Amino acid sequence: MGFRRGSDSGRGPEPAFGPPQNVAGSPPGSDYGMESVSFPARIPAKPKAPVSKALAFTGLIVSGLIVILFFADLAVAFPFGRTSILLDFAFIVSGLITAYLSWSILDHSGSRHGPTASPLR
Repeated sequence: MGFRRGSDSGRGPEPAFGPPQNVAGSPPGSDYGMESVSFPARIPAKPKAPVSKALAFTGLIVSGLIVILFFADLAVAFPFGRTSILLDFAFIVSGLITAYLSWSILDHSGSRHGPTASPLR
């Protein structure tokens, strides 16, 4: 069932699995006709969407509001009654990290060639 009928070489039956010996139209030893397939040298890049800039501004605004809200809770116990000082610090730090990441996205989106490095002297 898994073997072809015997061959003339005297080695016995050849296995029925494995690559075919000759694909229609391809000379033996070729890449199964893949040499005629052409691939583009480079895939064209999609234009940048303005969504990334709007998302960065939204992240900057929301993180600023979070920092102000939890700093007010830490300072005067206004919105939440200073329930947990540890969580106030954690939200302030996470808001500052989010603000930094949003700012860095906005900073790098303005330059066309990415960040530039000064030459070593």
